[in-house]
Amino acid sequence: MVGLVDASDLNKPISCLAWLEPMLELERAILDLVADRGIGDEQQAVALGKAAISARSWQRKAQDHDLVLPLLEYAQFPSLLRASRSLEITKLSDDEIDLLNEVRKRAAHAGGAIIRDRSDCARLKQALGLARRVASSISKHRRSVPTRPKRSLK
Repeated sequence: MVGLVDASDLNKPISCLAWLEPMLELERAILDLVADRGIGDEQQAVALGKAAISARSWQRKAQDHDLVLPLLEYAQFPSLLRASRSLEITKLSDDEIDLLNEVRKRAAHAGGAIIRDRSDCARLKQALGLARRVASSISKHRRSVPTRPKRSLK
């Protein structure tokens, strides 16, 4: 028997995982390329602008517990996307960043329905396609750029 999927089914917790995954892939693609390019914390801070203040606060707290990661690892998702634009990794518009952040936030936190009415299905499809395209483009670029040696975990 073949079942039908209604738009309301897209709000179920198991579905949210599927909507979150492309956002996480995009986030990781950006962070990996930043590491490959050897972009240091100071340049990351410049790219983050005012968002660097909270990212540095989180970074210091993590360092107190012997967790040492680059600054962008502590940035909120929309700040990371804006920084990626500043670092010329992406060309995302403010509207695209807002769309990606809205879907990521709703999928990750289940604070509200991703689909409120049928027109939201098109926005979800747009956000997922955008996240996948940008992540794929970054990944292709990573393969063509010489990488720096990976740091070992201590």
